[in-house]
Amino acid sequence: MQLTMRLKKRWITSVLHQANSNSVELPFKRGQRRNLSIARRSGIRSVRTSAHG
Repeated sequence: MQLTMRLKKRWITSVLHQANSNSVELPFKRGQRRNLSIARRSGIRSVRTSAHG
């Protein structure tokens, strides 16, 4: 599947933005955000969170 120029530009912009920010996203932070997103889409109220969150 070939990406269009618009998608490539958006992807490159996103990569450059992330590279220029000096913040590191820790795995347990991504996991919690992902679980909340999945729960929101599926309508589940109780979400398991990490001990770090």
